Amino acid sequence: MFCISIEGMAQIPSTYQVGRWYKFKTAAVTYTWDDNTSNQLPVAIPLFNQYNFKTTMFVVTNWGPNWSQLNTAAGNGHEIASHTVSHATLNSIGISQQETEYRNSQNTINSNVPNGKCLTIAYPNCNTGDVSTLQKYFIAGRTCSGQINSSSPTDFYNLSSIICGNTGVNTANDLNNRINNAKNSNGWCVLLFHGIDNDGGYSPIASSVLSSHLSYVNSNSADYWVGTFSNVVKYIKERNALNISETAVNNDSLRLTATDNLDNSIYDAAVTVRRQLPSGWTEAKVYLGNTLQTSTIVTVNNVKYIEFDVVPDKGTYALANKTSTSTCATVAPTVVSPITYAKGATASALTATGTSLKWYTESAGGTASTTAPVPSTATTGTKIYYVSQTLNNCEGPRAAITVNVTEGSTGGGCNETGEGAYFTGVYRNMFKELLNKSDTEINTKINNAFQQIFYGSANQKLYYEVGQDQAYILDVANNDVRSEGMSYGLMICVQLNKQAEFNKLWRWTKNYMHHTSGNLDGFFKWSLNTDGSAKDNNPAPDGEAYFATALFFAANRWGNGTGIFNYESEAQSILSKVQSKTGAGGINNLFNTNSKLITFGPNQGSYDFTDPSYNLPAFWELWARWSTSNKAFWAQTPAAARKLLRDASHSSSGLTTDYSNFDGTPKSTSFNSDSHRFMYDAWRSIMNIGMDYHWFKADALQPAIAERYLTFFKNQGSGYKNHYDWNGSNAGGDHSTGLVACNAVASLATTNTTLSTPFVQEFWNIAVPTGTYRYYDGMLYMLAILNVSGNFKVYKPACGDPCETPAPKVTAAVSYELGDVASALTAAGTSLKWYTVETGGTALASAPVPNTSAPGSVTYYVSQTLNGCEGPRAAITVKVTYTYKIYNTSIPPTIDGLVDELWNDPLITPITPTKTLVGTISNSNDLSGSAKIMWDNTNVYVLAVITDNVKTNDSPNSYEDDAVEFYFDINNDKATTYGSNDVQYTFGWNDGAVVGVLPSGRSTAGITYSSVSTTDGYIIEASIPWTTLQGTPSKDQSIGIDFMINDDDDGSGRDKKLSWNASEDNAWQDPSLLGTAVLAERIITSIGKNNQLNIEIYPNPAQEFVKVQGVQGNFEYHIWDNSGRLIEQGKSDGQIETGNLKSGIYALMIQQETLNSVVKIVIK
Repeated sequence: MFCISIEGMAQIPSTYQVGRWYKFKTAAVTYTWDDNTSNQLPVAIPLFNQYNFKTTMFVVTNWGPNWSQLNTAAGNGHEIASHTVSHATLNSIGISQQETEYRNSQNTINSNVPNGKCLTIAYPNCNTGDVSTLQKYFIAGRTCSGQINSSSPTDFYNLSSIICGNTGVNTANDLNNRINNAKNSNGWCVLLFHGIDNDGGYSPIASSVLSSHLSYVNSNSADYWVGTFSNVVKYIKERNALNISETAVNNDSLRLTATDNLDNSIYDAAVTVRRQLPSGWTEAKVYLGNTLQTSTIVTVNNVKYIEFDVVPDKGTYALANKTSTSTCATVAPTVVSPITYAKGATASALTATGTSLKWYTESAGGTASTTAPVPSTATTGTKIYYVSQTLNNCEGPRAAITVNVTEGSTGGGCNETGEGAYFTGVYRNMFKELLNKSDTEINTKINNAFQQIFYGSANQKLYYEVGQDQAYILDVANNDVRSEGMSYGLMICVQLNKQAEFNKLWRWTKNYMHHTSGNLDGFFKWSLNTDGSAKDNNPAPDGEAYFATALFFAANRWGNGTGIFNYESEAQSILSKVQSKTGAGGINNLFNTNSKLITFGPNQGSYDFTDPSYNLPAFWELWARWSTSNKAFWAQTPAAARKLLRDASHSSSGLTTDYSNFDGTPKSTSFNSDSHRFMYDAWRSIMNIGMDYHWFKADALQPAIAERYLTFFKNQGSGYKNHYDWNGSNAGGDHSTGLVACNAVASLATTNTTLSTPFVQEFWNIAVPTGTYRYYDGMLYMLAILNVSGNFKVYKPACGDPCETPAPKVTAAVSYELGDVASALTAAGTSLKWYTVETGGTALASAPVPNTSAPGSVTYYVSQTLNGCEGPRAAITVKVTYTYKIYNTSIPPTIDGLVDELWNDPLITPITPTKTLVGTISNSNDLSGSAKIMWDNTNVYVLAVITDNVKTNDSPNSYEDDAVEFYFDINNDKATTYGSNDVQYTFGWNDGAVVGVLPSGRSTAGITYSSVSTTDGYIIEASIPWTTLQGTPSKDQSIGIDFMINDDDDGSGRDKKLSWNASEDNAWQDPSLLGTAVLAERIITSIGKNNQLNIEIYPNPAQEFVKVQGVQGNFEYHIWDNSGRLIEQGKSDGQIETGNLKSGIYALMIQQETLNSVVKIVIK
């Protein structure tokens, strides 16, 4: 069990366990990077990002850091910390100079990296500085003594790390062993890196080694918490200082508070805890305030626990039995928007992640459906659907899903942004860039190659026509027709706009090669005789890859015909069928469903490994966009293929093998004695990498792979061989045109033109293959020359309407508390325009900042503009709520109907009824008023000051006369019927001690109140015991409340009624209509008239300062915000600076000796 015993904590109930490490992981692991070397950000960080692992980068601030990229990294959760200003050896310089290094480095980092906060330091050359000085600036410091740190270090300024790279731990296995050591000791392993991939940094590590190690960590993520250096330090300190206090609210609810004695501005990490489920509970849920928290049920030693995170001093957490209801805080469900379909395409029912979903066609109101709608694709245009979820009988806000129907084929391309040629439409021509060849020279070379291979002499051509309408590509040496060559031929034809040849090849393929029934339906026979008879019925999946993609390109370039020449229909059918197998007859899917990798074959025995050269991530990107089947699966395949190509590329030679396991390691087979070597298939892997980087530029490590690969062949000399072991040894074979062609494509993935130019030059110089073995070399020659010349292009679906701009992505619902400082609204999009209306209207000058001065909801709208086209608007609903704060008091008020100074504390704000439920109120003299509420551990205290020009008391029921009503819902569950702790009390004017109560028969024991007439109305003051309310108070507890005023002007019964929160006169039987209040801590508990200062504060409202008049000499001051937090304190002799305060309402106490006074100030 990986938890800390309760004896190790400050105060933890015996029913709790506290995770030794976050999420109860066995060990913590931290990756640190020193010296800001050049490859850390572009090479190392992407390796960590793919697993959502966070690192710590210790920066030397005067060594030219890339602040923009460091800030981006910090925004993604990486820590940017100090390695001092100048990398000074700290124990060789004076303390004053050390402090300058600490202070200036920290200030520089914080100024340039606003997304982060510099809290830790790594000592240059591992020499610790003066600890007392370090403690002024940092919470911890890192050395490099090579040890695993304890889970509770005794010295946070001497934390060990292990040096990695060629002077230390330098293999994936060694790295794995080090973190396993931490696992065995439940400790913390800190790994120290400098350079990566020979970027000039000290002790460089190979990216392939790091990638392999991180894959291992990810595969064993149940054991390891990967945290930044500062987050692990925070966790340890908070864990060891953690106090948990728990109280039972009722049989179905617990309340707990997590605290520590640490600085909350720094120590804000979540600590994972487990609470044993109470007897009778089978499930549970956790709330922080009114917000549902993530939690899981776990069983440890046959005991059930609920596991969740707590942040000390964050607030009050509530644990509720899963069968109970809780405060309504339902959020909008999670949706994917926008969604695009082609006109006429088959649409799927819309989906959302949530509970008890309700679907609408309006943003508000309307009739709900519990059945998800299926969008119509009959006509082009845009339609917005809306969906909500319901939790605890509370329906939340609606999320919007925008559905676009376009003229183009299914999926995208239109208006996507990115760096690769797919996005920009700009295809590199390496013959022009590196060799300065002209367009005429290049086009002539391509045309001549096509003519030779398709229409050359008997010793040259590979394309053979059959009758008038069919043709095949011949493997001359083996005298057969292969799916590989036929699919390559189709791709060459569509790229060169040769539709006639394309159709002849496709007709032969459909007639003889394509399985249209049986277990292999959808696949292609990989080898046939020239008469169409089968030599081998089984598929070779590189053929399926090129067939489907070439058909998509044909549809997008030429449009669809009928029958087999409805290219897109044929492509969609292939993708649907080959990935829908059940294993019947021993035939599986084209892609392994677990690894997300294309297989060597769908047959048993071939389904569990791959051929690296079959992995074409650029093609899979297109399938993910354009396929109408298995879209979620296809979306996962590009990343998997890129990882396979990285893993399969040897760390020193860059070579891949012909066949590999799913982890990239060589695969030996009984039927191919060379499958574990770089032979023939493997030539193509580098072409796949070059093409992928050219089109999508999605893998930052591909340039490093390409450079490593070309460097290997450069070192082999100009006549390099075509066969090697994986590590580059044991060279054999000859110098092949096909390999020369593929190697030239690597130029598309590297910026090292000095390295790549000779390879492109050799490809330009080499002749088109002829003779017996011209088939494989010739096909690769054609594909490579198209790639290298910029003529291997993506043909996208047509955008029939040039305006396909989707709505920007937004957070559909934003909530503020009354008086909160709101931020400008945000959206993810380009050239945003903001509106206050759904359609029409004038765009705002900038993103709106919501007004939080009054409760209510306001909907804003935002659009984006792409290619000059403004798209539909996304809706953002801003809800401002008012949670009334009921402050505690240590001195109870005297219940005499008089307003003493206790009630005049500026923190004790009134609630004012403004909603007319009954009758018509002519003016404030006719009927108006307000109430204030306080609490202590014994009672709730209420004060109502009413203006009523005609007072009446002549009815047996107080609610029919002049009276006030206070409503309480102690557990704030917002149920629609009264429960055991829901109650309404009525206090009538001139009613003596009679207290009205609903539901009838509820206790009024211990309630005292006083009614006092005034010249313009009356005052009610009362105390209500918590025992009568059936509640136990605690700070931050939420309760339901309302306050209403009844008025009888003519003696015939109630004429008018005002309410604070309920919008209908039904709260007497429906407590869901009540508002919400929270029990707050009142900072100033009592101020008597005998100790007040007579002061004046101006200006008020203020901005930069306030002046205090009426005090002679120095005085002390304290400023609290509206939640009761002490914000600032100090001394002054007349002026207090307020420029650092945010806009809002504050309490200011001026104190001089035994006198004090509290006033409310407003900061603009």
